[in-house]
Amino acid sequence: MSSVRLSRVGSVKVVSQSNSSVCLFGDSAAINPRSDVFAVQREQSRYLGNEGELEQFQIFQQSLPKLAVQPPPFPVRIRNDSPYIDARSIHILGMSASAVLHVGSTGSIDAETRIKHVRQLLSIKEKPDEEER
Repeated sequence: MSSVRLSRVGSVKVVSQSNSSVCLFGDSAAINPRSDVFAVQREQSRYLGNEGELEQFQIFQQSLPKLAVQPPPFPVRIRNDSPYIDARSIHILGMSASAVLHVGSTGSIDAETRIKHVRQLLSIKEKPDEEER
């Protein structure tokens, strides 16, 4: 078992954080962020009332494969020359959809994001004439 090391960070700046993203400073046993996103982009606003039913899309119902954690097939020796993990600064513009910024130790991270993008464009028949705009 490796020795405990301390994390030291001079500064951290996260400009934007959303959708189940995690900023964690310190140790943790497990991190399990989850995010289901359904995004509809329409050329013309029309609200049908049933857009938010995720069950109708297969991507939100499928089981995802899990990676089996295997021990290495050979002995591993780790030598840390310093008792610290040092970072002068961390600057992140944006974190979203189950992203993880973790300064410290953790037993496991199991993050999952499912995103369905739908773009609905008007047909040529539905587009208004230039004069009507």
